[in-house]
Amino acid sequence: MVKNSKRRRGRLSLYTPELAAYICERVAAGRSLVSITREPGVPSYPTIMEWLKVHSDFAAMYRQAREDQADTLADEILAIADSVKDAGPTDSARVNAARLRVDARKWVASKLKPKVYGDRVEAALSGAVTVQHTITDEDRAKALASIMARRVIQSAPNMLEAQRLIADRKDDITDSTGG
Repeated sequence: MVKNSKRRRGRLSLYTPELAAYICERVAAGRSLVSITREPGVPSYPTIMEWLKVHSDFAAMYRQAREDQADTLADEILAIADSVKDAGPTDSARVNAARLRVDARKWVASKLKPKVYGDRVEAALSGAVTVQHTITDEDRAKALASIMARRVIQSAPNMLEAQRLIADRKDDITDSTGG
């Protein structure tokens, strides 16, 4: 039986802050997590995914590394585009390959940091909006009575006097509205 020397099998690797920082540095530099897990001494992809669930400090570092990765990919886009600026008419395969690399990086960057690299969608509205509000005479009288009662309460020296004044005015209001 031939052992695979590239991949360690068996017990899960132990989490260390140094290893977590190493992984995050590589991610921020633009490397994929799958490619990082192929390195010697780095745990498997499922192990790293489990660490992200268990270790909140690693999860925070990893989120930041992914945002930094978007910036790295944006920088790479410029380098890739510049690498084919001298392409002639017969270099269409080279230009298309560069376009594919640029498009892939643009897509990933837009998903990792959508506020910066995502497509901006703007909605413009035009036209007029008409709002019609109707109030009945009864509702208007209730609102007026409420306003007047608040003013009476504020001006009365105590609550007993406020209640007496409100009762007197209530009779005046209902007499004038025909109630």
